[in-house]
Amino acid sequence: MTNKLRQDSRNGTEGKFSGPLPEMEDYEVLHWIGRGGMGEVFVARQVKLDRLVAIKFLLEEEGSDALKDLARFRREAELMAKVSHPNVLSIFDFGDLDGRPYLVMEYVERGDLRRQMIAGQRLSQQKVRSVVMPVGEALAYLHRNGIIHRDLKPENILLHDGDNPRVSDFGIAVLRAGSGAMTGTRHGLGTLGYVAPEQQYGLKVDERADQYSLGALAYEMLTGQLPLGVFKPPSVHNPQLSPALDTAICRALEENPKSRYATIREFTTALDRALAPESIHSLSTRQRRLFWTALILLIVALSGYGFVAGRSSEKGPLPRSTPAISEPVHVDSSEAPGLPEETSLILEELKRLRSREIWKRHGAPKGVAANKASQDADWFAAADEIKKEVSDLAYQLWKKQGMPRGEKGKAVELTNWKEAQKLLYKKLTGNDPPTELLMDSAP
Repeated sequence: MTNKLRQDSRNGTEGKFSGPLPEMEDYEVLHWIGRGGMGEVFVARQVKLDRLVAIKFLLEEEGSDALKDLARFRREAELMAKVSHPNVLSIFDFGDLDGRPYLVMEYVERGDLRRQMIAGQRLSQQKVRSVVMPVGEALAYLHRNGIIHRDLKPENILLHDGDNPRVSDFGIAVLRAGSGAMTGTRHGLGTLGYVAPEQQYGLKVDERADQYSLGALAYEMLTGQLPLGVFKPPSVHNPQLSPALDTAICRALEENPKSRYATIREFTTALDRALAPESIHSLSTRQRRLFWTALILLIVALSGYGFVAGRSSEKGPLPRSTPAISEPVHVDSSEAPGLPEETSLILEELKRLRSREIWKRHGAPKGVAANKASQDADWFAAADEIKKEVSDLAYQLWKKQGMPRGEKGKAVELTNWKEAQKLLYKKLTGNDPPTELLMDSAP
């Protein structure tokens, strides 16, 4: 079979590839499937193992630096060969065909995430969660191994059987020690809309650049829009989204990397909690209001039932109830010692700081746009977020202490509550709280 006879049968419909398919000794190249910034990719059958693979050939472009492109392509092969993770695309081989370098990789039949995204349309929270969480795990794994991807986008996320995403394309990935290297070239700056500001401006980057890209990806999937320029919180585009989602995504998209989460794992944990369908924090403000209203009505109704049952017991015993089924004990934050409801100076300052963050997320409205109702809404949202974050931090402290209950639990309650407020203040400002804020911290 000659090159001339083995033309890609899809050329006539797609018009993206012309010319003969490559002839390779150990592979039967079947058809072309796409091209990226550095290469074009073909589907092939590995003859000896009778399996489908993807083969990526280095793309020669006019005006490019051939030696640098070759070095980058070879480094991609070396980086991919270093890693082994279920959500990172596997590499099988690296070689050269008539002076043209190639990579042999795992073939993912369903293609990339972009194929499932329609411009201007949003995906369900369940779908976003099924993609973003595994991708976050893959990035966390890469970061532990000193690798920064630097070009995360829908085109570089491949979907196996419509799910189980694989992170691919390490063309501009770098080892942490060289995170400032090989930028300023036609391939070094990533993709607009997903690339972190520090990377776009040619500054040194670290793992938080990948966090920004993952945040941009989540934003686009949930809203159908990219977070370009002075962007609005996701819930402005999609009212079904919760304040907790706004908080998590907007923090990951902070312009200053120091204002983002310390690690991508912290970001995905916050995002997962906000996306989880069983979480009250995943509900929109309106849904939460309805939830609490329904809960109050249910309590009132049960209280009324208890009163009637009590009156009935005067006339005779009620039928014996069915014994309760024993269930395994599940320890969560609801089992931690209760936290004081009283206010303190540091708590009020935390709410003020958060309400200002929320105001900025809404575009920092002034004049008529900054009406009292919106200010009140920002303040209540801030109070809700701060209370939850302080509670979570106090819970983590309680866990580290061995989850003491009873009198021991009560003994650490106040200390943990105070310490949690201090930790959150430092997290938001980067500084320890001033003494004057701590003087009234005891409830």
